[in-house]
Amino acid sequence: MPLGPRLAGTLADLMHPHRDAQAFWSQIDDDFREGLAGDADRATRAAQFKAETLARYGVGSTDELPVSWSGLTLDASERYGYRIFDQRFAELHAARDRERATMRLAAVVSPLVALQSVSAGLAGTDEAHQREFARQAEAHRRIVVDQLNDDLIQHGAGKTFAQYSADETLWQATPVFRHRAPSVSALARWWVVDALVLVCWLGLGLAALAIAGRRLAREVSP
Repeated sequence: MPLGPRLAGTLADLMHPHRDAQAFWSQIDDDFREGLAGDADRATRAAQFKAETLARYGVGSTDELPVSWSGLTLDASERYGYRIFDQRFAELHAARDRERATMRLAAVVSPLVALQSVSAGLAGTDEAHQREFARQAEAHRRIVVDQLNDDLIQHGAGKTFAQYSADETLWQATPVFRHRAPSVSALARWWVVDALVLVCWLGLGLAALAIAGRRLAREVSP
């Protein structure tokens, strides 16, 4: 196995250590429980949301609400989760970008690092394509979840979860997920630097061949 890519990965891990999956999801759980920076904890947020909801509808208890209290609380929890996921995944992606930038330095001494990046990008198997798929899937998931919660809010008043049942209209209105593959130009920024590195390596190789060719020509000439 070529040492260049392996050494590049090791160097990136040492310079930019990141948490494992268990620690990442533990942070997510902590964010829900304790709240993001500047926010109250879950119990306080719930109390505030209840007070605001009762005031908005002008009632004294959740039983008097004309809409489903369970649906409202589910919706509020989901929307707070959107904030958490957006922030923590943005941090994760930023860390991965720093790691990737470090690996690019290794391409100066090993063109295989750059070649791997470009080939994976052209094949659609790189991290850029994975992130774009995840972004689209998450956007679709939020549309579906919002529809489900909204239907529960509007049609679940006074009902338990066992009593509430969505009708066929909701499922017919639920969009089908269709992944849209990104264009090469849209993701080129991910590997354009690597492509330039390969061009430089190619130029150096051609220059070396030209010099070697001239030397050989002088040696064999009478």
